[in-house]
Formats: sequence, structure tokens, C-alpha cells
Amino acid sequence: MNNDINLHRQLFVLRLFFQLYCFYSSSTPLIKVTLIFLSDLIDSEFYRWKYPNVTLSSDKTYELFDKINDMIGYILAYYIILVSNMVSIKEKQLLLIVLVYRLIGTIVVFHTGKQSYYVPFVDMFKELFFLFLYVKSTFTRVFVFGILLYYKIQLEYKFHVVYQSGLFETK
Repeated sequence: MNNDINLHRQLFVLRLFFQLYCFYSSSTPLIKVTLIFLSDLIDSEFYRWKYPNVTLSSDKTYELFDKINDMIGYILAYYIILVSNMVSIKEKQLLLIVLVYRLIGTIVVFHTGKQSYYVPFVDMFKELFFLFLYVKSTFTRVFVFGILLYYKIQLEYKFHVVYQSGLFETK
């Protein structure tokens, strides 16, 4: 596990500036939100390139900076969504609930130090936004949401339980 605090700070600032640039840009709301969501790849991919043998979820400093940046990006994206007409008022309210729910989960994880708590506080903000944006049938939304939720729970379990317990090594 690498604890290069300067790298973490630099990646945090780089991602934060990118998110703020997107937020204040003259792009359409959809492009702004999409780029803010994609900014999560900036720090993780650079970190994987620099430290290919370190599992990201095992680096506590990386996790801290990453989750803080996630929340900042989600808040910026939510504001863009809130002031736009991309989704309905009811959908905006549901997105706020999902955002606050994940924020509570992040606080619980940082307070307890148990990353396994990310599993019940699964991150569905991005997925739900795009589901609202592109899928209009209620039946299809519920069906796709169920599949996405199952997948995301498995992903959270893999990253925050399996990797943490050392059940298998990754490269």
C-alpha cells in the first residue's frame, strides 16, 4: 500500500479543478454533468498507472480524497440537474435522496473505518440520473434499476469487502 500524500493531494486538486471547470463552462447541462461524472476516472486511472500493483480501495488516503471528490462532483452535478429541465421535479427529488443516502454512508464509513458499510449505502446517483434521462417506461426503469442495483452491490462488495479482506490478490 502506498501512502504518497503529495500524489493524493495533486490528484485531488486536479480532479477538483476539472469538476469546477466543467461546472462553470458554457457547455450544455448534459455535457457538464457527464464530464463531472467522468472526472472520477482522472484520479483512479492516473493512480493505477503510477501504482499498478496497489488496489485502490486498500489505500485509505486515496479513498478519503476520492470520496470527498465524489461528493463534491455529485453536489455540483446535482445543482446543474436542479436548475435544468433535464429531468422532472420528482426525479430531482429522488436524485437528492440517493445523494444524501450515499453521503450518509460515506460519513458512516469514515466514522467507523469499515469500508464494508459502502455495500448497503451503494452509489446509484449517476446510474439513476441516466436512467431518468433516457428510459421513460416505468416498467423498464424498474427492471433496469433492479439489474443496476444488483450489479452495483456486487461491485461495492468486491471493492470494499473482498479486496479489503485479501481474499484474492489483484494487479
